[in-house]
This record gives sequence, C-alpha cells and structure tokens, in this order.
Amino acid sequence: MVWLGTRLRSITHDVVPKPMVPVDYAGSPYPFLQYLLANVYEQGVRDLIFCVGHLADRIESYFGDGSHYGLTIRYDDTGSHLTASRIRHAMNRFDLTEVLVHCGDVYHPLKLAPFYEHFQQHPDNLVQVSVINTTTPNAYSLGMTMMTLNGDNQVAAVQGNQIKGKQGVIEAGILAVRKDLLPLIGDSSQVDLAHDIYPILIQNNVLGAYPTESVFFDIGTPYEYHRFCSFVADGHAQPLMPNERIYVKTT
Repeated sequence: MVWLGTRLRSITHDVVPKPMVPVDYAGSPYPFLQYLLANVYEQGVRDLIFCVGHLADRIESYFGDGSHYGLTIRYDDTGSHLTASRIRHAMNRFDLTEVLVHCGDVYHPLKLAPFYEHFQQHPDNLVQVSVINTTTPNAYSLGMTMMTLNGDNQVAAVQGNQIKGKQGVIEAGILAVRKDLLPLIGDSSQVDLAHDIYPILIQNNVLGAYPTESVFFDIGTPYEYHRFCSFVADGHAQPLMPNERIYVKTT
C-alpha cells in the first residue's frame, strides 16, 4: 500500500513515495521497500502485487516486473483509493481468493508460514492481523491502529491510533484476507479498513489476531525512519540484491 507520506515529507520531499525512501547499507542507498522484499523472498514469496498510487512510477521504474530480483511483480494503480478499496480492487482484478497483505511502509519480519497456517485454522475469520503489544520496546508507532483482544485472540475493539504506554496491541502491518470480505467493502473507492470495515468484523467476531514479538518499524515518521536506518547500520537487516541471495537478518 502506498500513501502520500505527508509526515515524512522532510525526507521524501514529495519526490519519492514512502516505500522508496533511501536507507544506507554498506555505504550505498537502497529503497526501504528493498529491505521488505528481502524478508519475504527469504521466506519463499515470489509473486507480488504492488498496490500503488502516489508517485507510482518511481516504484515501477525501479523494480520493473521483478525478474531482476527473482520475483514476479504486478502493479495495481488505484490512485487515491483507501486501504479496503485497494484490497478489493486488486483481489477482483487478479481473481484472488486469499491474499497476504503487507503495508509498504512497515518493516516487520514476521514468519509468514505460521501466520498463514493460523489463518487456515480459523476459517470463519475474514481477516487476520498481526499485532504486537504496546509495552514491547518496538511499539513506537503513532500511526498504526490500536486494538484490544479477547481470550481467543479475536479483536474485540479498535481504539484508534496508539498512545505509548497504553495497554493493548497495535496492528503490525501484515494481514491475511479472504475474498468473502469483499462484499462488505462494496464499490466505493474510499473505504478504510480500520475505520469502516474492522468495526463490522468485530461485531461479527470474524477479525482474528496473531500476536508476535518480531521487530517492528513504521517509517511513517522521521523518528521511525531514522530508527530503522540505525537498525540496518547495526547489521540487523540487508536489502534484496539483484541476482544475489542476500536476505534480511532478524537478530
């Protein structure tokens, strides 16, 4: 997903989308998105759909069809569509019954296989979200959705944006979605997951959560961006290199 990135404008200068902000590795700058791709590539993901909008040409001209990285990348440009509308458009266009959704401005090296297996074990859930506890050292984001869970790891309430130190969990930028969700979204381009869809799912007890303690960065603010740059500089992550097998480290 690609956003306007107004909170990061001091870094993007509105000439690159958030996922393309440069992060130095071994003395050279690489787009943030290249670090995200390293993580999913390491876990066997090869087929991706980029839901793009603002400054989409910057992403497509850099990554192309993905073949240079051993990937297949397709693009779905929906302009100013909101999150739920973007997902609906992409799933309908490519005739997908289930998808894993990864926010393009989040670094969260979640193990995808057990995440997806948990989703399959709960077939009634239309959406499953990865979450981290607000009291963990990595829960610095002010932009992700704060939630409370019940004893069965179902989302019981959405509390809005996180306030550091407040008890609960925050959505960590990775979701699993079933096509049965799409009728709830409808045809509008301005349907947001957190504000418009999650309350409906909660009411019907079909919004599952997958707690994780994996590291988490939401680079939507300069603070989080520089924190991730330090994380890379300390040797904890690497970008996916063309025609090479260099992956994210999560230590």
